[in-house]
Amino acid sequence: MFFKKFLFVAVAFAIIACALGENQLTMTQHQASAWEDGGQGFSVWEVIITNVCGKTIKDVTIVGESNFNLRNGTGDLWNLELEASSANRFHLPSYVKEHGLAHNTSHSFGYINKGYQNAQFSYCNIQY
Repeated sequence: MFFKKFLFVAVAFAIIACALGENQLTMTQHQASAWEDGGQGFSVWEVIITNVCGKTIKDVTIVGESNFNLRNGTGDLWNLELEASSANRFHLPSYVKEHGLAHNTSHSFGYINKGYQNAQFSYCNIQY
């Protein structure tokens, strides 16, 4: 009986956390390579977005925040789609939106940044 109550509380907490916008996605990055050209450093980064909420995510807005300095503009970012009239807001590609990002699945995107530090990203406007 105690286990059922505990399980109910755990599931309720997960649903409430998801509804309040906490812990819906995790984003991890790693540097794939780096080089120097004409005295300027560049680095290639892979970002993995994982859905940790119990719902399938159809779309999300990914925002390039601090240190978001693409080498040649948005052409140096792949596996995301640029939001119209924005240089730093992106969405999941149409092939991901079509089926959604299920719970515990991931989507990766990459970018080439000026320098050797990774950019910081945030997310908002999650659509289910």
